[in-house]
Amino acid sequence: MSVFYGIGDSKAVRAAAMVAPVAVLVFAWFLAAEAGLPDGGLTRSEAVAQAGQYVTSSTPTSEQTATPGPYLTVQDGRPLLGMVWWVTLRGDFGTWVVGSEAGHLAEVTRVTIVINYFNGNFVSRRFET
Repeated sequence: MSVFYGIGDSKAVRAAAMVAPVAVLVFAWFLAAEAGLPDGGLTRSEAVAQAGQYVTSSTPTSEQTATPGPYLTVQDGRPLLGMVWWVTLRGDFGTWVVGSEAGHLAEVTRVTIVINYFNGNFVSRRFET
C-alpha cells in the first residue's frame, strides 16, 4: 500500500483540509517566535491595561500572565489567523454560571481576556474559578 495519494483522491483532499489549518497556526507561531513580534502592536503594559477595561472586579486586579501569539478562528466557513494578546488577570469578578450545567454558580477569581494585538479590540474572554 502506498502512502502517496493521487491529486483526485478524496482521502488526500480530506487529509490536506485537516492538516492545513494546523500547519498555518504552527507556521505563524514559529514566525512570531523566531522573527520577534510584529511592529505596531501594543506593549505588554498597554495590553494588560486594555484587557482590564473589559472586566469589572470588586478588588484591584493583578496580572497573572500576558502572552502575545497567533489566534485561529473560523468566520463564514474560512479560517482567519491573527495576532492577539492573551491576558490573564486575578481579582474578584463576582458570581457567574460556570460549566455546562445551568445554575452552577461559582465565584470567579481569574479571567483570561483575548484582545487584538494591534488595536486592543476585544476578541473573547473566559472566566475561571
